[in-house]
Amino acid sequence: MDRAPSTLEDFDVVVIGSGAGGATVAWDLARLGKRVALLEEGVRTGPYEASAYSAVKNLFRDFGTQTAHTRDSVFPVMQGRAVGGTTVINGAIMQPLGQDIYEEWSAERPGLAKAMPFTELVKLSEELRPILRVRNNLEPLANSFAAPRILGRFARDVQAMARTAPDCEGTGRCLQGCPSGAKLSLDRNLIHDFEKLGGRVFSGVRVHRLVRSARRITALELKDARTGRRWRAQVGGTVVAAAGAVQTPLLLLRSGLKKLRRGVGQGFQCHLSASVVGVMPGPAFEHDGPPQGWQASTEHPRLKLASQLVPPELIFARVPVFGTELRGLLKIADRASCWTPSVRSSAVGRVRASLFSTSTAHIDLDPTADDLQLLKQGISTLACFLFAAGAEKVFHGVAGLKPAFASVQETVALPGLNVTPKDFTLGAGHLFGGACLGESADSVVDYDLRFRGLDNLFVCDASVFPSNTGGNPQWSIMTLARFGAGKILGASK
Repeated sequence: MDRAPSTLEDFDVVVIGSGAGGATVAWDLARLGKRVALLEEGVRTGPYEASAYSAVKNLFRDFGTQTAHTRDSVFPVMQGRAVGGTTVINGAIMQPLGQDIYEEWSAERPGLAKAMPFTELVKLSEELRPILRVRNNLEPLANSFAAPRILGRFARDVQAMARTAPDCEGTGRCLQGCPSGAKLSLDRNLIHDFEKLGGRVFSGVRVHRLVRSARRITALELKDARTGRRWRAQVGGTVVAAAGAVQTPLLLLRSGLKKLRRGVGQGFQCHLSASVVGVMPGPAFEHDGPPQGWQASTEHPRLKLASQLVPPELIFARVPVFGTELRGLLKIADRASCWTPSVRSSAVGRVRASLFSTSTAHIDLDPTADDLQLLKQGISTLACFLFAAGAEKVFHGVAGLKPAFASVQETVALPGLNVTPKDFTLGAGHLFGGACLGESADSVVDYDLRFRGLDNLFVCDASVFPSNTGGNPQWSIMTLARFGAGKILGASK
């Protein structure tokens, strides 16, 4: 990696953000012969430490304190802040863009099918498969684990997850940065190859504002994330915003681009989740399998259930016990089986600058009544599953009930419980929108992923997605980023 640039005029393309979108578009364009600079606010900190505290401090945005605001509460919105972006701290789960989601988008955007054919997206996606080395880590072992057999009684379809972690060692540290390198986060995959191709990575560089003249971005206002030094760097070619579904809209807003497109910051969506922890009679590994091992589809298409093998300090941070009881749980941490219901939320919010700092996002998002009902359904289903698997008690994370169910009979009180967002230990992951593609007056980018009204600004990350997808989005983001790379290449000829 290189020191912060004084000028960027020598590069054909400058990419802002090194997560799934930014790393992919930078790599693809470098592979095709372009001179590319990749700017990243975070730093590369591997080899990654075992301490969850150090991981949150060094790899999570805002020390893990970024939140969404509801009508009566706030809840965490997790994103990475490192070379490789959120791919450094995700579970490496790979799910391609579903045709059903694409058809939803097409139904509301008549021009999408012609401009962005699904067959082309599938081709771009499949070309990534051998690079990501997508595989099912549990395939040889699936029959030896209790989880799929028991969970199958409560869910329609149970599958081991496909992941870009071909040599997974099952350490349970996916969310802290993989200690062995078995997880192919993009700092260890595409960014590594990008640098070998001659691409330049500038880390610790925050892009504060895009400077516009007429229909072009002509310079970037930069800030050294470590020293606070500010300067302006001229650009001579294409600029790609790929900082994610929170930071990209925030950058566009700081740059005054809402004057050109009123949809900037609008259309934010996510997947909502809760945490369910069962205390098993023996070591929980036999129930869970490797990290992020199992995913179950329910009868409701917007609700999925998944295993979570994470460090004890992260598991018990969401369990409402303290003092002696918490110390007792930590002593038997190997018996904690952690699962999460994930809802494809129907809530639509917005991203705007905080009142206190234009560098900090304020996210408005109110989960709908239907979202909360689905979360209750998922928590109840997982509690029943864990009791069937032999759990002694199950922590459910819902206010208005005892902290833990002691038996399956106690779960019957949950479905009828009157709740609001503050009654859940909510979390948001898989973030979308804020610079949505389309053909309407509100759309921010066109079907080439070019910002409407500017000639040399493209957006290649999840902020262009018209909706959430219901699945882990890394592969989908990378696919659309490759589509954008092709359009950038064509525009430069």
